[in-house]
Amino acid sequence: MIFSRKPPLIVGLDIGTSAIKIAVGERRADGGLSLMGSHRVESRGVRKGEVVHHAEASACIMQAVQEAEEALNMEIGEIELALTGGHIDSANQRGTATVSSETHEISEEDVEEAVTNARAGVLLADGKVVLHVVRQQFYIDGKDGVANPVGLLGSRLEADAHCIYGIGTRFQNTLNCLHERRETSVDVNNWVFSGLASSLAILDRHDKELGSIVLDIGAGTTDYVVYAKGMIRQTGVLAIGGDHLTNDLLLGLKLQSRRRAEAIIREHGSVWLDPTVRGKTVKVKTSDLLADRERTFQLEHIHVVLNARMDEMLRIIRDRVFSQGLNDLVGAGVFLTGGCARLPGLVELTQSIFEMPATLAAPQGFDGQVEQFAEPEMSTVVGLVKYGQIKRGEAHSQRGIGAYVRRFLGMAG
Repeated sequence: MIFSRKPPLIVGLDIGTSAIKIAVGERRADGGLSLMGSHRVESRGVRKGEVVHHAEASACIMQAVQEAEEALNMEIGEIELALTGGHIDSANQRGTATVSSETHEISEEDVEEAVTNARAGVLLADGKVVLHVVRQQFYIDGKDGVANPVGLLGSRLEADAHCIYGIGTRFQNTLNCLHERRETSVDVNNWVFSGLASSLAILDRHDKELGSIVLDIGAGTTDYVVYAKGMIRQTGVLAIGGDHLTNDLLLGLKLQSRRRAEAIIREHGSVWLDPTVRGKTVKVKTSDLLADRERTFQLEHIHVVLNARMDEMLRIIRDRVFSQGLNDLVGAGVFLTGGCARLPGLVELTQSIFEMPATLAAPQGFDGQVEQFAEPEMSTVVGLVKYGQIKRGEAHSQRGIGAYVRRFLGMAG
């Protein structure tokens, strides 16, 4: 087959625990984003967002790439790749640089030096590598709140940066799957923390300035990103997701099939304990083979099992965020996205635990096949395409503007 190749095309690849998703977009001449198509296949060999079976995961990824190429009539050579996992952590650091110019005019080189020194301040254990250095704000001779110092005058420049890091070999396990077969090998333009990608897809400038918490709840992990005053202040991953709810229900109801547990969650599940369901029962099919095999369960019991796990997960993240004093800086509330964000009662439970507004969020800020992409489970892969769009925009920006754009959007350096 002869594929059409258009240089502006941007391809995002999200290797999730339950599904592998590909999205394709194009950066318009005016800088906006048009989304053109997507493809999805069931994931195997991935657990808690990380590759645990190389051969299975590689086969699924290559299947997704080949089918996407056929469906979209294009060749995929380069991608933006999402990475997650419970080993990912973050830290805020400050770096300093002495302005080198005799005129004391701050250059992009001075900014890079200050940011590099901030990155160097992160004490990494053996085997850990930095995934992103996100610029926050700058100080010139002690004056704070400087968004873009290039061209201003000063003697001493300080840079605050948010560094996201993780274990290098665990990142490499995912990258290796992309080169299992030479004929279907793809190159990676950027590694992107999946939580960062999701936040790019669902938040606008106003949300970031007001302060927001993004919770991307997938099958195997929950990524979180906290914005305050327009800047990323905290990121992390909790290795808990929808699969844990399924496992809990299997044990709690003594079921024999994961498929049955998943069906119960879809049809009768809720993570909010509503007193009006007390005494109500539901009949549930317990066998995929025997049509008449049914059991009766208390609806409240199902909800209690699901609530326990989700309540625990939300409280862990709340405590991490609140321990840094960020709760007073979050005015827009919590944005719930990802494949498990649709769970009934999740918005109410989140509002109760965080004591702030919570919203179910989907990707925004693009045109093209809007309905296909405006779903919570598409946030990461759409965010990857947006990441690539912004990076390409920086490449065309004038000297010094790129740093401002990164700060404005909460992007990595």
